[in-house]
Parts: sequence; structure tokens; C-alpha cells
Amino acid sequence: MLKLRQVGAPRIVPSRRVVLDNPYVTSDGVVTAHSLPEGGVVVKIDKKTLKEVWRKKIRLHLRGGYDDLIFLYYGSEAQVWNNDAKILWKPSGPFGIKNGRLLRFGEGDLSVLDPYTGKLLERLEYPQGLPKLFVEDERVLLLAQDDFQIDPVRAFSFAGRRIRWEKNLAAEIRERYEDKCERGVLFVGSSQGRFLAGTGRHVLAFSLADGQLVWGRHLRTASLIPAIRDGRLYAWATSGESAHHTTMLDTTTGQVTRATIAPANGENRFVIVDESTGEVLVDRPLAPYGEPFRQFQEPRGTLCKHHIVYVNRAGLIVVLRLSDGEMVWHQQHAEQLYWPAVDGNRLFFPCVDGTLVVFEAEGEEL
Repeated sequence: MLKLRQVGAPRIVPSRRVVLDNPYVTSDGVVTAHSLPEGGVVVKIDKKTLKEVWRKKIRLHLRGGYDDLIFLYYGSEAQVWNNDAKILWKPSGPFGIKNGRLLRFGEGDLSVLDPYTGKLLERLEYPQGLPKLFVEDERVLLLAQDDFQIDPVRAFSFAGRRIRWEKNLAAEIRERYEDKCERGVLFVGSSQGRFLAGTGRHVLAFSLADGQLVWGRHLRTASLIPAIRDGRLYAWATSGESAHHTTMLDTTTGQVTRATIAPANGENRFVIVDESTGEVLVDRPLAPYGEPFRQFQEPRGTLCKHHIVYVNRAGLIVVLRLSDGEMVWHQQHAEQLYWPAVDGNRLFFPCVDGTLVVFEAEGEEL
């Protein structure tokens, strides 16, 4: 039976209520950061010993990485570091990583760069619209206005340098499902020539070839798009309306104040959906696991090898098995945690007290 135990909590910043950036795992360490407009710190922790390797004062925000590269940016400034915190080069403009290549988005063009050197590999000019999805296998770019005013959505073909199709997908979702799309619409890549759209109330699959709806499923999810792997969608579903969250940051002291207005109760379920058909394969009620699961929850999930880990704003950690949705472990942490980075059988949770809390799995493989 899987069990997790806390094995350490290296301190990133002095003890105060803070927000740490999402940790990123390199080959030998875990990098996280505390970022504020007037300055912050980026810290690397050795994965095995949990001792500090290096610490750099910088006002940039950590935004993940690729391989042993570390990406940071704030506003229009960006940097790519190696594993030893050496600056390799400085991108300009918003960027992201896809299949080992760095994508830099301009106004009407997309530059494909070598992430190690910044060398231009390809530049693509596309019609009006913001890039929402780069589908590598089909070499198609979805273009939309933004998360809330997405229509019209256009599928632009790299190979033909032309628009494949154009549709008002948000309008179709609203009409078919009476979904106001109040949280916007988020696109993610799928498989078998499809892409997925999520609204927080529905998950839908569309054909990449012509934009036609393949299936739609009413699913009130904590995040707009559930976790996806190997042809399955994994979602924490809950009843009721969304919780309202407010965050206030005092830039002088760094004090973070949060308030959450949420329904008192909620019907929490763990749902597994077939990506090809939209069929619900597992629908497991969570209320039988105890009182916390009879309350409204909106946790965020992190995929491991055989499990998915959810953590909520109150510090509740939940581990569910991917094969059948069974809960195998849960624990209430004393402080608020954020979604973790995963490395082997270890989970690295940024904590509101300024530490990086580390849990290690025993028994089953995580």
C-alpha cells in the first residue's frame, strides 16, 4: 500500500507567508523561486540531500524549463539559464517550449528557436489572432483572440501556409450546451487528430481537420482542462458554482493575503474519461473517504507514473490511482501547499511558509 512521509522542508525564503514559483526538476536538483516586483530569489536544492546548491537574487519569475535549461521572465525581460545558473541567452517576447523547441510569439509571427542557443530554426507569419496551440504532429497552429473572446478560431497549416478552417467555437459551445463560458475556453493538444476545449463546466473534443465537434461531456472540473495521458482524461469534479478567490500582495512587506468564498458543501468525484469517445470509464464518489471530501474542493492535479496527486488551498494532499481511481493516501498538511513537482518517488511542494516541502513515497511506486 502506498504511503508518503515528509523527508524534509528546505527553506527558500525567511519565514513569512509567501508564494513560491512552481518548482522545476533538473537532472540533479529542484529549482524554485520567490518573486516580487522589486526583487526575489531563485534557489536550487539538491534532489538527494535536499541541501542548497546555489542561490541567485533576481526579480525574474521562474517559468519552468526543458531538460537542464531553466526559463525565467518578468514583463518583457527573459533569460535562459543552464543547470549552474549561468545565463545562456536572453529571449525577447512571450515564449513557450514544445517538443524540444522554443516558440517565441510576436504580433503575427511565430519564431521557432533552438532553446540552448536561441538560434532561429524557422519563422512563420500567420493571420490575425493569438496562438493557442501548436500541434506538432499535424503542424497546425490554432489562432484565437484570447481566453475569453476566442471567436473566431482558425486552424493555420504550417505545410500549406494557409487557414484550414475558421469557426466560432465558443458560440457553438454556448448554443449547444447553454454554457456561458464564464471562465473562458482553454485549448490543449489531444491525439488522433483532435484537440480538446475546456470551460470548467464542459470538456469537448473537436476534429483538427475541420473543427467539427466529436464529443462533449458535462464535467464541472476544478481546472479548465483535466490531466491527460495515454488516451485518458483524469478530472476532479465537483458540484456547485466556482469558488471566488482574491489575492492581495503588499509589495513593501511581501505579505500575501488571500480570501476564498466557496459553497460550504460539494459533491466531489474523481472521473476518468476516454479521450477518443468521451465515455466515462470511472466515476468514483469521494465523500465516503471522510469529512474533507464532503466539502467544496477545487484542487489541482499533478500526474505521476501510476497516480495523480491533488492539493487544495487548505493543504489537503490526495493521491488517487490512475488505473481505477481509488484513493490510496491522503493527509492534511499544517500549511497551505501549491501543486508539486514530481521526481521519481518524491514530491516537492512549494509551501506558503517559504519552504519547499518534500514527501517521499513508500510501498507502491508513485
